[in-house]
Amino acid sequence: LYPSLFMNIPAGIAMMKYKNHYTQQVYDIMMPLVGDFMTQNILKLQSQKIGKTVDTLTVDDIPKIAGLIKSGITIFIGSDAANTINQKILSIH
Repeated sequence: LYPSLFMNIPAGIAMMKYKNHYTQQVYDIMMPLVGDFMTQNILKLQSQKIGKTVDTLTVDDIPKIAGLIKSGITIFIGSDAANTINQKILSIH
């Protein structure tokens, strides 16, 4: 992937709207760096890994999701950017 293609998307511009507040917050953090399609698929896959769906994530799932996402995206965006995303996700309340 070419992360520079996604760097021009202004923060706060969400292409996908989730019903779940926590899923939407994670999406909003990730989308500008990895894009809409990849973010949606990562959220779906990582939610399934913990026995949830994007509609059933809770605040208690945030630490697990953050760790899984960090592991999965490091190869695409590098460890510094993945750590930044991880910290932002962990700050969700």
